[in-house]
Amino acid sequence: MLGAAAIAFGIVGYLMHPPVSEEPVQLSVTEAVAALSQHDRLLVSVAAGAETDRRIYSTVCERPVFGARSPSQVYDLSEEGTFSREELASYRGVVIRLAGRLDPQYITVQVISEDAEGDEAVVGERLIAPIAGIDGLWVVSPLLEADDLQKRAAFLSGRVFTGALTSLAFIDDNIGSYRLEMNADRIVDAAHLDLGRSMDGDTFVLLTDINEPQPGHFRLPVAGSGDALFVGPFREDEALSPRVASGPLQGLMWAWDAGDQAAIELEDVLGTLLPARYGVIHPDETAADHNRKTTFGLKLFTGAGGLMILVSLIAFVVRRVGGSSSGRRSVVL
Repeated sequence: MLGAAAIAFGIVGYLMHPPVSEEPVQLSVTEAVAALSQHDRLLVSVAAGAETDRRIYSTVCERPVFGARSPSQVYDLSEEGTFSREELASYRGVVIRLAGRLDPQYITVQVISEDAEGDEAVVGERLIAPIAGIDGLWVVSPLLEADDLQKRAAFLSGRVFTGALTSLAFIDDNIGSYRLEMNADRIVDAAHLDLGRSMDGDTFVLLTDINEPQPGHFRLPVAGSGDALFVGPFREDEALSPRVASGPLQGLMWAWDAGDQAAIELEDVLGTLLPARYGVIHPDETAADHNRKTTFGLKLFTGAGGLMILVSLIAFVVRRVGGSSSGRRSVVL
């Protein structure tokens, strides 16, 4: 059964993402947008350039995926005083430095490690404390050993905090290899019941163990596409080719359905809604690369499935032969 399932899985995956033509299809912007409803993957050459002044960056976090600021620097906000939620929101997904004092009331969350057998062990704790003077911002400590009172005191007495800004709803996505004992909903409950403080999924949290910038990557809207088509990613530390602005834009075009979390985050950066189907042209990805990956998956699953079926057949024959031999010997005796 497993062998047949593996073969079926490989074939289904192959049919869902079949090989694409290695000759780019010449399209206008309008034609490329229309093609998104007919193709999941298509090698294209679109007669248009990109809007090079509208950069949509990848972030330093798992979530959010997209941000309006480059992740390649630390934004020093320690001298700017208080912030509105709108001002803070513009820094979501990048590393910021803030000056402030932590509230003496905080939440302690155990950090859990789980092995392959499902056995759990407490490996430490994280402290989550509101920062005074900035409404709706809590600071999350690095992983601390539960009995390390010195490091706990150092964190709570800190006056400058550096970390990646994200939302409480995304804390599980961004925390790392060990999971928190409490998810976002339970942290909200603990803040309300234990501290009398208000929190929700949109509350900002500063993850102090993500405190280093990273090389910036960004994508650009394709001019005239009505934010239905994008091109990238490009490295921020490399000069853009003049062809990016003037066109044509060539690469493997991937089509996506709007409505998932990544699309919502993209809409937040754009300040507008995406169409039901939108696309991204990957200039560094060729049809040959895509086809190689597609056929590799097919070969892997069908090969593994065939091997499992072969092993099962051999085991079946061995059992039958062994059973027949035992039966003959019992008659002779």
